[in-house]
Amino acid sequence: MKTNLKEIRKSRGWRSAKAFAEHIGMQEKTYRNYEQGTRSLYLDVACKLCDALDCSLDELAGRSKGEYLTRDERDLLDISRSLSPKGKEKLKEYASDVAALHPKSDTAEMPA
Repeated sequence: MKTNLKEIRKSRGWRSAKAFAEHIGMQEKTYRNYEQGTRSLYLDVACKLCDALDCSLDELAGRSKGEYLTRDERDLLDISRSLSPKGKEKLKEYASDVAALHPKSDTAEMPA
């Protein structure tokens, strides 16, 4: 998986991959392979890189907050994608009606 490693490194002032690799005690070739996506990052290495670059794992992976979906949201999205244009319109109408009848509450019950 290609990461944002190079962009993050440069944005943190590390112009040279070699200098950054030396700073974190890693072989330059190994580090460059991570940057280029030719070598997979294990979680412990990704965490080490995030600590050194003061970034999150999500930032490193190129994920934004809008990309987080719950299982229910993914299920609904899959259903929506399987529908015809007319079916999608019906689903939107139904979802709007349900949302009006059951608005999200700040005091939602916690699952048991």
